[in-house]
Amino acid sequence: MRPKIFTFRNFLLALAALGILGGLAFWVYRGFPLPFVGVPSTAGKIAFVWEKDGQSDIYLGSATGGEPTQLTRDTTLESELAFSADGQHLVFTEDHGLSGVRQVCLTEAAPGRRQITLTVNESTKEQPYFRGDRDLFFLDSGKIGRTTTDASDSDAIFPTVEGKRDNVALAALFAEGGISQYAVSLDGETILAAVKREHGHVLVVYQVQEKFLALLGSSQDLRFQALKDGSFVVLFTGGAPLKEAMQIPNPKTEEEKQMASEQMGKLLNQLSSQNDAMEGKSVLVHFDAKLAPQSIIPLPFIADGFSVAPDSKMLAIYISEARDGKSAGLFVGNITAQDPPTLLYDKPVSAVTWSPDSAALAFVADKELLVTPATGTDTPINLTQGKGKASSPVWSPIPVKK
Repeated sequence: MRPKIFTFRNFLLALAALGILGGLAFWVYRGFPLPFVGVPSTAGKIAFVWEKDGQSDIYLGSATGGEPTQLTRDTTLESELAFSADGQHLVFTEDHGLSGVRQVCLTEAAPGRRQITLTVNESTKEQPYFRGDRDLFFLDSGKIGRTTTDASDSDAIFPTVEGKRDNVALAALFAEGGISQYAVSLDGETILAAVKREHGHVLVVYQVQEKFLALLGSSQDLRFQALKDGSFVVLFTGGAPLKEAMQIPNPKTEEEKQMASEQMGKLLNQLSSQNDAMEGKSVLVHFDAKLAPQSIIPLPFIADGFSVAPDSKMLAIYISEARDGKSAGLFVGNITAQDPPTLLYDKPVSAVTWSPDSAALAFVADKELLVTPATGTDTPINLTQGKGKASSPVWSPIPVKK
């Protein structure tokens, strides 16, 4: 008598075997982490890319000095690091495939952990960062996309193909180029974006749920940062904000579409002309949560970038090369004060990040990664000691208790 193969007992055994194999595959995929061993605390640590000995990898350094810890070991070039809110993960971009197209990758902030590629389509990805516990935003060839830490979902946020097809004003806005820089509010609902134009960039705001779209200004160059209270700080170089947001309509009839397209073209040309009057000037503008300009700080130099401290009071501004007789360096000021920022470091600086308590700064100067108090009272600590080239520093946050 032949034994029965398809029995309820065998069915349960098959399910158990599949579960074990699935768990083993996931363990291998995660890089063989040991059971019950999580990521050590990254508090007080600074992640950065370090190119040395012919290779580029991500390292984790202590703000107090000492030899940084190597986190990744591969032949690709990592850049644009960002920490998750709990300090346990790092997201970044790196070259993938034979085409060398940059993709968004994720890893745990500990040595020897697996690097997970979250995006796969053949288009360049840039500027990834976390919003919420698992959502990640990034630039995808001039469009803003969103995915998750497990790559279970990925979609285009702004602009979408459908949006440009259905709204001629939106299509006219993006007729000459895509998005070059952007910032997303902490809840992921409000997006500020710099849309490329032939003569500079247009600053727009897009509210995801309400699908509200408006112009906020224009400039030859724009840099952004979203603050925890829902407000934004924008660096205008060669431009200025509008006095109030100008909503972009969504015309329905053919007559409305024709009128909207013509009006948008005229408005964009006017904004481009206004940029010429501000050429060679930089201003920092603080927009409140309702996107009204609250403070405008003229800068006595052309800035290359800035970073607002976690306390939303102090800001650091850097210049990467001397221009028009103005020295390069790192400057610190108050976000609400009209007084010009004070010089903290007098050599070219290319990137800066704040400590979570807003008391110290880490920055890249002449390929070195330096750490100094925000008061500038101490000699900076050099974390790279003249070896190789540092870039993309980001300070680990203090995890928010839930």
